[in-house]
Amino acid sequence: WNVEHYDVLQNTIGGGKPKMKWHFNKYGWPSSSVSATPPSTEEAQQDLVDKLQDAKTEFYKEIVEEVATARPGVLELMDE
Repeated sequence: WNVEHYDVLQNTIGGGKPKMKWHFNKYGWPSSSVSATPPSTEEAQQDLVDKLQDAKTEFYKEIVEEVATARPGVLELMDE
């Protein structure tokens, strides 16, 4: 998503999974490594969204653990 599109989603659709479902329902469900063809049932669509959300979470955790640094004093504050 580009910044403008995400701004619309962010201000109209709450949560990552609902954003994905809204986007896919409007612009079409993709094929993926999960399924060679776009999911055609609600159950298959939910499965794809769940797997995408899980992958996003893992990527985010990796970035936080390997790249992000806490601002001075934050870790000490968390230890209190």
